[in-house]
Amino acid sequence: MSDVYGETVRHIQAASKNLTGPFAFLVNYRYDLKSDQLTDFGRQEMMNAGIAFYQRYQSLTAQERPFIRASGQDRVVESAENFLNGFYAAGGTKSNPVATSERRAPITMSDRFEAVQDILVVPEGPGSNNTLSHGLCPAFEAHHYHSLLTPLKPIATRINANVPGANLTLGQVSALMDLCPFSTIASPDPSALSPFCHLFTDAEWRIYDAEKSSSKYFSYGAGSSFGPSQGLGWVNELIARLTNQAVEDHTSVNHTLDSNPTTFPLGRTLYADFSHDNTITSILFALGLYMGSPSASRSPPSARLSKGDKPDLAGFKASETVPFAGRAAVEKMICSGEKEEMVRVVVNGRVMPLLQCHDDELGRCTLSQFIASLGFARKGGRWEECFEP
Repeated sequence: MSDVYGETVRHIQAASKNLTGPFAFLVNYRYDLKSDQLTDFGRQEMMNAGIAFYQRYQSLTAQERPFIRASGQDRVVESAENFLNGFYAAGGTKSNPVATSERRAPITMSDRFEAVQDILVVPEGPGSNNTLSHGLCPAFEAHHYHSLLTPLKPIATRINANVPGANLTLGQVSALMDLCPFSTIASPDPSALSPFCHLFTDAEWRIYDAEKSSSKYFSYGAGSSFGPSQGLGWVNELIARLTNQAVEDHTSVNHTLDSNPTTFPLGRTLYADFSHDNTITSILFALGLYMGSPSASRSPPSARLSKGDKPDLAGFKASETVPFAGRAAVEKMICSGEKEEMVRVVVNGRVMPLLQCHDDELGRCTLSQFIASLGFARKGGRWEECFEP
């Protein structure tokens, strides 16, 4: 994907020699961003996430460490490592005190230690059963991505007027907008916005935000026939963890790992899984968020948007759901006055409404109601159709 960004910049430089105003920096701009790698800003964000996790659940960490899994891409594994760095630092140790016989010296945030021994890395790749990364549903993989760029047309018209001769496509304009966040967080001072950000107006950024949400919704969410089904395996693993019972699933679960108490322990207090934004989106829809319950059948986005209709995403917004270092938590709790354990879902600090299980004013459902609401995952969603010709 990084080639698209570099090619867009080089295309502008080759076509337009006399750029002025906020576009002038492009004349001498050198594209050198690397793809699929964490930036220093990203590493710090993950350390901060580990600190926040420790502080939120500190009372639960006294007896055991969290069980950590990461999908096999290097960036995801490194995210998990930095999360653990922050988690252990918040506890004042270089390693988990429960996992070692002696308490180690306090560390500073600049210290680095090898945390990978505390992480179960689940391999990615063709044919790999991995609930943290999609790739097993042929029908989904063949046609899953929908980029709905039509709303960017007015933006492209204005930008092309400022870069004469470039005749940028909608895809290139989208790439130019992507470079705002990507180059900002890759810079030595990510608190200062990249000059790419100043090429667009506030109104245009709102259009971009809506376009990204629509693309994610129709590619990995309820707008996709098979999007929510890519999250079924993880949801069935969640059910196993919540009920302390063996995983029941015939979709993406790796049964070699999940049948082994070492690689899929039950009865633990804390778990943390590290995945990709697209898979997280599918998981949240498989949980029934945003659309009540995932529909078994939906028409393709082209059929619904052929007249330029504004899509109804039922409250889904990609920038609020899967931003950089985005995270979701499923919390099971014992509450005074309640006869049964309660469950709630927190996405980036926001307690989500659980309409599908008739949540209370605090966003909680009883455990039995929550499990019952996950019938889409328990019945296998549309997984069997993945392999139909």
